[in-house]
Amino acid sequence: FKARRAEGGGGGDSSRRAQPVPFGYFQTDTAPLRVFCVILELMHLFILMENRDVTFITGNQNKADYLAKYLGFPVKHLKLDLDEIQSLDLKEIVEHKVRQAYEKIKSPVIVEDVSLEFVAFGRLPGPFIRFFVEELPFETICSMVHGKTRNAVARCVFGYYDGNILKLFERSMDGEISQIPAGERGYGWDKIFIPKGYTVTRAQLSEEDDQKTYVQIKPFAELKDFLLGCEGVKR
Repeated sequence: FKARRAEGGGGGDSSRRAQPVPFGYFQTDTAPLRVFCVILELMHLFILMENRDVTFITGNQNKADYLAKYLGFPVKHLKLDLDEIQSLDLKEIVEHKVRQAYEKIKSPVIVEDVSLEFVAFGRLPGPFIRFFVEELPFETICSMVHGKTRNAVARCVFGYYDGNILKLFERSMDGEISQIPAGERGYGWDKIFIPKGYTVTRAQLSEEDDQKTYVQIKPFAELKDFLLGCEGVKR
Protein backbone atom coordinates (compact mmCIF):
# COMPACT_ATOMS: atom_id res chain seq x y z
CA PHE A 1 0.00 0.00 0.00
CA LYS A 2 1.15 3.51 -0.68
CA ALA A 3 1.09 5.66 2.46
CA ARG A 4 1.57 9.37 2.99
CA ARG A 5 5.07 10.32 4.06
CA ALA A 6 5.29 11.35 7.69
CA GLU A 7 6.01 15.03 8.28
CA GLY A 8 9.64 15.81 8.90
CA GLY A 9 10.72 12.48 7.35
CA GLY A 10 14.20 11.80 6.03
CA GLY A 11 17.54 11.88 7.79
CA GLY A 12 19.01 9.38 10.20
CA ASP A 13 17.80 10.97 13.45
CA SER A 14 15.75 8.27 15.19
CA SER A 15 13.76 10.95 17.01
CA ARG A 16 12.44 12.03 13.63
CA ARG A 17 11.68 8.51 12.46
CA ALA A 18 8.30 8.17 10.72
CA GLN A 19 5.47 7.24 13.04
CA PRO A 20 3.00 4.40 12.33
CA VAL A 21 0.52 5.48 9.71
CA PRO A 22 -3.21 5.30 10.63
CA PHE A 23 -5.20 2.86 8.55
CA GLY A 24 -7.28 5.67 7.12
CA TYR A 25 -4.18 7.16 5.47
CA PHE A 26 -3.94 4.34 2.96
CA GLN A 27 -5.25 5.04 -0.50
CA THR A 28 -8.55 3.33 -1.20
CA ASP A 29 -8.91 4.03 -4.88
CA THR A 30 -8.93 0.38 -5.95
CA ALA A 31 -11.89 -1.97 -5.76
CA PRO A 32 -10.01 -4.82 -3.99
CA LEU A 33 -8.78 -2.44 -1.30
CA ARG A 34 -12.25 -1.02 -0.76
CA VAL A 35 -13.57 -4.56 -0.29
CA PHE A 36 -10.73 -5.26 2.13
CA CYS A 37 -11.63 -2.16 4.14
CA VAL A 38 -15.28 -3.22 4.34
CA ILE A 39 -14.25 -6.69 5.54
CA LEU A 40 -12.02 -5.19 8.23
CA GLU A 41 -14.85 -2.94 9.40
CA LEU A 42 -17.25 -5.89 9.61
CA MET A 43 -14.67 -7.92 11.53
CA HIS A 44 -14.20 -5.04 13.95
CA LEU A 45 -17.96 -4.80 14.49
CA PHE A 46 -18.22 -8.55 15.06
CA ILE A 47 -15.40 -8.60 17.60
CA LEU A 48 -16.81 -5.53 19.33
CA MET A 49 -20.25 -7.05 19.77
CA GLU A 50 -18.93 -10.52 20.68
CA ASN A 51 -17.22 -8.94 23.66
CA ARG A 52 -20.19 -6.98 24.86
CA ASP A 53 -21.62 -8.23 28.11
CA VAL A 54 -25.20 -6.94 28.09
CA THR A 55 -28.29 -8.87 29.18
CA PHE A 56 -31.88 -8.35 28.04
CA ILE A 57 -34.19 -8.94 31.00
CA THR A 58 -37.08 -11.04 29.73
CA GLY A 59 -38.45 -14.54 30.08
CA ASN A 60 -40.01 -14.31 26.61
CA GLN A 61 -37.85 -16.11 24.02
CA ASN A 62 -39.70 -14.44 21.14
CA LYS A 63 -38.91 -10.98 22.50
CA ALA A 64 -35.26 -11.95 22.91
CA ASP A 65 -35.13 -13.29 19.34
CA TYR A 66 -36.77 -10.14 17.95
CA LEU A 67 -34.30 -7.91 19.78
CA ALA A 68 -31.30 -9.87 18.51
CA LYS A 69 -32.72 -9.83 14.99
CA TYR A 70 -33.19 -6.07 14.83
CA LEU A 71 -29.98 -5.21 16.65
CA GLY A 72 -28.05 -7.47 14.31
CA PHE A 73 -26.06 -9.27 17.00
CA PRO A 74 -26.79 -11.79 19.77
CA VAL A 75 -27.84 -10.57 23.21
CA LYS A 76 -28.10 -12.75 26.31
CA HIS A 77 -31.49 -12.80 28.00
CA LEU A 78 -32.53 -13.64 31.53
CA LYS A 79 -35.83 -13.83 33.39
CA LEU A 80 -35.93 -11.82 36.61
CA ASP A 81 -38.76 -10.93 38.97
CA LEU A 82 -38.74 -7.14 39.16
CA ASP A 83 -40.91 -4.74 41.11
CA GLU A 84 -43.15 -2.56 38.98
CA ILE A 85 -43.92 0.79 40.56
CA GLN A 86 -47.44 2.17 40.26
CA SER A 87 -47.08 4.96 37.74
CA LEU A 88 -48.56 6.11 34.43
CA ASP A 89 -45.11 7.33 33.35
CA LEU A 90 -43.63 4.48 31.30
CA LYS A 91 -40.12 5.93 31.46
CA GLU A 92 -40.29 6.11 35.24
CA ILE A 93 -41.33 2.46 35.39
CA VAL A 94 -38.57 1.32 33.04
CA GLU A 95 -35.92 3.32 34.89
CA HIS A 96 -36.91 1.71 38.19
CA LYS A 97 -36.87 -1.77 36.66
CA VAL A 98 -33.56 -1.40 34.83
CA ARG A 99 -31.82 -0.08 37.95
CA GLN A 100 -33.23 -2.95 40.00
CA ALA A 101 -32.16 -5.49 37.37
CA TYR A 102 -28.62 -4.13 37.45
CA GLU A 103 -28.51 -4.45 41.23
CA LYS A 104 -29.46 -8.11 40.91
CA ILE A 105 -26.87 -9.19 38.33
CA LYS A 106 -24.25 -6.40 38.55
CA SER A 107 -23.69 -6.18 34.79
CA PRO A 108 -25.16 -4.04 31.96
CA VAL A 109 -28.85 -4.71 31.38
CA ILE A 110 -31.66 -3.82 28.98
CA VAL A 111 -35.30 -3.68 30.09
CA GLU A 112 -38.38 -3.10 27.93
CA ASP A 113 -41.95 -2.15 28.77
CA VAL A 114 -45.01 -1.10 26.77
CA SER A 115 -48.24 0.77 27.37
CA LEU A 116 -51.52 1.39 25.58
CA GLU A 117 -53.35 4.63 26.28
CA PHE A 118 -57.02 5.15 25.47
CA VAL A 119 -57.34 8.83 24.54
CA ALA A 120 -60.84 8.89 26.05
CA PHE A 121 -59.28 7.96 29.42
CA GLY A 122 -56.25 10.23 29.33
CA ARG A 123 -53.14 8.10 29.93
CA LEU A 124 -55.10 5.09 31.17
CA PRO A 125 -54.82 2.18 31.08
CA GLY A 126 -51.27 2.90 29.93
CA PRO A 127 -48.73 0.56 31.58
CA PHE A 128 -51.59 -1.22 33.37
CA ILE A 129 -52.94 -2.59 30.08
CA ARG A 130 -51.33 -5.96 30.78
CA PHE A 131 -53.57 -6.40 33.85
CA PHE A 132 -56.62 -5.61 31.72
CA VAL A 133 -55.51 -8.21 29.18
CA GLU A 134 -54.91 -10.79 31.92
CA GLU A 135 -58.19 -10.21 33.78
CA LEU A 136 -60.75 -9.12 31.17
CA PRO A 137 -62.02 -10.56 27.89
CA PHE A 138 -60.90 -8.52 24.89
CA GLU A 139 -64.57 -7.86 24.08
CA THR A 140 -64.96 -6.11 27.43
CA ILE A 141 -61.88 -3.96 26.86
CA CYS A 142 -63.17 -2.92 23.43
CA SER A 143 -66.57 -2.01 24.89
CA MET A 144 -64.98 0.35 27.44
CA VAL A 145 -64.71 3.09 24.81
CA HIS A 146 -68.17 2.53 23.31
CA GLY A 147 -69.68 5.91 22.49
CA LYS A 148 -66.32 7.62 23.04
CA THR A 149 -63.34 8.32 20.84
CA ARG A 150 -61.56 5.09 20.03
CA ASN A 151 -58.22 6.80 19.45
CA ALA A 152 -55.28 5.23 21.25
CA VAL A 153 -51.51 5.57 21.60
CA ALA A 154 -49.17 2.60 21.92
CA ARG A 155 -45.78 3.25 23.54
CA CYS A 156 -42.59 1.30 24.03
CA VAL A 157 -39.54 2.20 26.13
CA PHE A 158 -36.18 0.42 26.26
CA GLY A 159 -33.93 1.15 29.21
CA TYR A 160 -30.17 0.51 29.49
CA TYR A 161 -28.12 0.73 32.69
CA ASP A 162 -24.60 -0.40 33.52
CA GLY A 163 -24.22 1.05 36.99
CA ASN A 164 -23.03 4.34 35.55
CA ILE A 165 -24.78 5.17 32.30
CA LEU A 166 -28.59 5.26 32.18
CA LYS A 167 -30.34 5.63 28.82
CA LEU A 168 -34.03 5.47 27.95
CA PHE A 169 -35.33 5.15 24.39
CA GLU A 170 -38.99 5.70 23.55
CA ARG A 171 -41.21 5.41 20.50
CA SER A 172 -44.97 5.61 20.09
CA MET A 173 -47.61 4.82 17.50
CA ASP A 174 -51.06 6.32 17.07
CA GLY A 175 -54.02 4.13 16.30
CA GLU A 176 -57.43 3.16 17.61
CA ILE A 177 -59.19 0.46 19.59
CA SER A 178 -61.14 -1.95 17.41
CA GLN A 179 -64.88 -2.49 17.79
CA ILE A 180 -64.23 -6.16 18.53
CA PRO A 181 -61.05 -8.21 18.94
CA ALA A 182 -59.81 -9.80 15.73
CA GLY A 183 -56.86 -11.74 14.37
CA GLU A 184 -54.68 -14.65 15.44
CA ARG A 185 -51.20 -13.18 15.09
CA GLY A 186 -49.17 -11.23 17.61
CA TYR A 187 -49.57 -11.21 21.36
CA GLY A 188 -50.72 -8.96 24.20
CA TRP A 189 -53.19 -6.38 22.98
CA ASP A 190 -52.47 -6.82 19.25
CA LYS A 191 -55.99 -8.17 18.75
CA ILE A 192 -57.59 -4.84 19.72
CA PHE A 193 -55.13 -2.22 18.41
CA ILE A 194 -55.47 -0.86 14.87
CA PRO A 195 -52.32 1.07 13.86
CA LYS A 196 -52.82 4.42 12.15
CA GLY A 197 -53.02 3.97 8.39
CA TYR A 198 -54.56 0.49 8.64
CA THR A 199 -58.11 -0.82 8.89
CA VAL A 200 -57.34 -4.07 10.71
CA THR A 201 -55.73 -4.93 14.04
CA ARG A 202 -52.04 -5.77 14.36
CA ALA A 203 -53.08 -9.39 14.87
CA GLN A 204 -54.62 -9.35 11.37
CA LEU A 205 -51.70 -7.75 9.53
CA SER A 206 -49.65 -9.55 6.93
CA GLU A 207 -46.19 -10.62 8.04
CA GLU A 208 -44.69 -7.72 6.10
CA ASP A 209 -46.96 -5.11 7.71
CA ASP A 210 -46.54 -6.75 11.11
CA GLN A 211 -42.76 -6.29 10.85
CA LYS A 212 -43.18 -2.76 9.53
CA THR A 213 -45.35 -1.61 12.43
CA TYR A 214 -43.25 -3.54 14.95
CA VAL A 215 -40.12 -1.53 14.16
CA GLN A 216 -42.14 1.68 14.14
CA ILE A 217 -43.17 1.27 17.76
CA LYS A 218 -39.93 -0.32 19.04
CA PRO A 219 -36.89 2.01 19.34
CA PHE A 220 -34.49 -0.64 18.03
CA ALA A 221 -32.47 1.76 15.89
CA GLU A 222 -31.82 4.18 18.74
CA LEU A 223 -30.81 1.34 21.08
CA LYS A 224 -28.53 -0.21 18.46
CA ASP A 225 -26.76 3.07 17.70
CA PHE A 226 -26.18 3.60 21.40
CA LEU A 227 -24.83 0.10 22.04
CA LEU A 228 -22.43 0.26 19.12
CA GLY A 229 -20.88 3.43 20.48
CA CYS A 230 -21.33 2.77 24.18
CA GLU A 231 -18.28 2.86 26.43
CA GLY A 232 -20.15 1.53 29.43
CA VAL A 233 -20.29 -2.12 28.44
CA LYS A 234 -17.55 -4.69 28.63
CA ARG A 235 -15.02 -4.49 25.81
